[in-house]
Amino acid sequence: MPTPLPASASSAAVRVAVELDGRWGFIDAGGHLAIEPQFDDVQPFAEGLAPVRRGDVWGYIDVSGAMRHAPQFDDAFPASDGVAVVCRAGQWLGLGTRDGSTLTCDCRQLRPFSEGLAPARQGALWGFIDPGGRWVVAPRWPDVWGFRDGVARVSDGDGFQFIDRTGTLMPGGPFADAGDFGDGRAPVLRGDRWGFVDRGGRLALPAVWLDAYAYHEGLAAVRADLGWGYIDAAGRLCVSAQFERVSPCSEGLAAVSKVGLWGYVDRVGKMAVGLQFAFAYEFSGGLAVVERDQGRAVIDRIGGVVWPWAHG
Repeated sequence: MPTPLPASASSAAVRVAVELDGRWGFIDAGGHLAIEPQFDDVQPFAEGLAPVRRGDVWGYIDVSGAMRHAPQFDDAFPASDGVAVVCRAGQWLGLGTRDGSTLTCDCRQLRPFSEGLAPARQGALWGFIDPGGRWVVAPRWPDVWGFRDGVARVSDGDGFQFIDRTGTLMPGGPFADAGDFGDGRAPVLRGDRWGFVDRGGRLALPAVWLDAYAYHEGLAAVRADLGWGYIDAAGRLCVSAQFERVSPCSEGLAAVSKVGLWGYVDRVGKMAVGLQFAFAYEFSGGLAVVERDQGRAVIDRIGGVVWPWAHG
């Protein structure tokens, strides 16, 4: 079952996936059913399309609920960079969301595009292709991740490094572990502590944390002895390290948990929605999905219930 997250705020209309009597549909920003529950599974809207499953195959609908691509795919991903990556009968394709084109490539596996390039596998090794299906970075690594801030993380199986869009290795690596770039920095493990490097491979923030996640919206989650908190671009702890689990900052709020309960903090550590949920997902389009024992609900930024528990 996919995480029922709201559509991105840049979508033509906010749509949030909800389940009713074993079928999935979508509500709008006001909590009204926009697309009647009728699907066996769904994924979030992106660029005006959402993958939906009927039986064993996937298709795509638009924000009105109209079927844009009939269910026929064995696998499907939300669109990104104008391309929706799908698999049909073992062949990986890209569906052009803007011009209706079909991308084909000489690859055994394809992942979603980011910043104009998509991870693609040929044999056992991964590289990157462009929207025309052409290899831009030849396959040479056992695993890769999508581009962020013009940089992609790659692994040779023994360590992690970063490459630019030409495939050139950036200085500073390899690292025992690493996260993605965000806001010009990436978390890396040096010895037994995490710090942050810049695009030149230089240590921009000292390796003092027990764990660290990538920057999102100017904040990075870091773990100290007493728990998780958030630092700003200068490395200052702006949300005190006290939480058991955290998620990236999204639309100015971050889901955090303490004593087994989840809520949301703002960028300075003030509780925006109190600790009360069994789990809480990231905000998108001004809405977030939360869970309790009785099921799921959809809330707004102040914790108001938009889609009630009774429907969960």
